[in-house]
Order: sequence, then C-alpha cells, then structure tokens
Amino acid sequence: MKILSLITSFFTKFKFYLYGLVILILVAGFFTIKYLVKENQKYRSDNYRLESNQFQILSDATQQTELYLKQKEVTGRIKKERDSLALIVKVKPKFIEKIITIDNSTHDTIPVSVPVNNIDKNVWMLRDSSKCWKYASKLILEGSEIKGERQLFEYNNKTVQTFYKVRPHKILFIRFGKWVYKQKIDSECGEVSIQTINFTK
Repeated sequence: MKILSLITSFFTKFKFYLYGLVILILVAGFFTIKYLVKENQKYRSDNYRLESNQFQILSDATQQTELYLKQKEVTGRIKKERDSLALIVKVKPKFIEKIITIDNSTHDTIPVSVPVNNIDKNVWMLRDSSKCWKYASKLILEGSEIKGERQLFEYNNKTVQTFYKVRPHKILFIRFGKWVYKQKIDSECGEVSIQTINFTK
C-alpha cells in the first residue's frame, strides 16, 4: 500500500514537473522565434539599404541621392566631412544625424555673341549677363598682345528648400501608407544636384 502510494506520489510530481518543462520549452520557443523574425527583418532592411546606396552611388545620372549609413560604415571623404562639420558645430561626430550637400552648377557651351564696346584707343569693354550673373572685362591691346582685366563679376541665385511629408500610395484621391519625408529643391539658375547622407545606429 505504501509502495503504491509512493509510486502515485512520484508520478503526480513527475507529471507536474513535466508540465512545467513543456511550458518552459514553449515559452523559450516563442521568444526564440520572435527573436529570429526580428533579426530576419533587420537583415532584410540592411540588405535593402545597402542595395539602394550602391545603386545611387553607381548611377551617374541621379540628380538626388540619399544614402543611409551606419556609423561603422562611415569612411573616407564622408568621415572627414562629418568630423570637420562636428568640429564646427562643436558636437561629437556620432551626434550628427544627417548631412545634405547641394551642388548648384551651370554648364553652357552654346556660342553666344557678346557686345564689345570700344571705349578708348586700343581699349574695349566686354559685357555679358544672364538672369543670375553679370560679367564685365576690359580688353587692352598692347603691341601685338591683348590683355584682359576683369571689371565686374556678380552672381545671384536663389535656392529654396522645401521639406514635407507625404503618404507614398494613392488610390483615386486617397493617400495611404507610412509617412515618407521628402525634400524639394528649387533653383532660379542652373541644375541642382543633392546628396543626403543619413547616419543610422
């Protein structure tokens, strides 16, 4: 009778421990799966980020590039630029979150007739201008040599940056999806090329 009671007691306790072990395994499995899913999402996000960076760097025709770099990926020219800007604003480099570089350039190879006025013996004034710049130069003939003396150079260009957010998807007049933050640059003269570098953890 005692033996039977001991066996029953043993199996009751064993069953209790077995249930506890099963619950422990299930909880551990749940957290393991959750961790693996999170790591997989992070891995996919990193892959997409790196592919996007590489595509934009290799594309010569891109007018606007936006790179996302982790702190450990910052090297070379970008690292020097970030560190020098950090010195200027007096913060540690890791506190800089974004650098926007705007290159506004004008390149024109179309021949244009420019008025040249004779102002004195062997002295002419050359003047040229457009919407954003003015140029004047004095041309002096000395013997068989013409010397140029710049009298005026003036460049005025207005650039407007607009930062805004928009939902990326649209059905009819309804927009939806996670907010996307964008930047629009308008320049009165020349072409605008923008490089944005975002520093992520």
